[in-house]
Amino acid sequence: RWMVACDGAHSSIRKSLGLEFRGETLPYDFALADVRVDGLGLPADEMGLFLHAEGMVVVIPMRNGHSRLIADLGPSRGGERTTPTLDDIQAIAASRIGSAVSVS
Repeated sequence: RWMVACDGAHSSIRKSLGLEFRGETLPYDFALADVRVDGLGLPADEMGLFLHAEGMVVVIPMRNGHSRLIADLGPSRGGERTTPTLDDIQAIAASRIGSAVSVS
């Protein structure tokens, strides 16, 4: 009777079921990467939220030493989305968290 799909406004599940999106989208772009993060300075099982003038970064620990890194890229520029490279994610982490942080 119920199905929950938490995959956002661009949900492929919702679209394949022909259901409309009954919410609001944020007019911001975000980068998401599942990476290893070294030099964070936090226990391996703790989430980190870093606020920066260029935008926030959240680092969420996952299994096997990986973390999900989510970064606010600012107001949406519209158009086609691009996939961030590892170098892009490293630059965001270094500038917003600290230069000792490395991602792989």
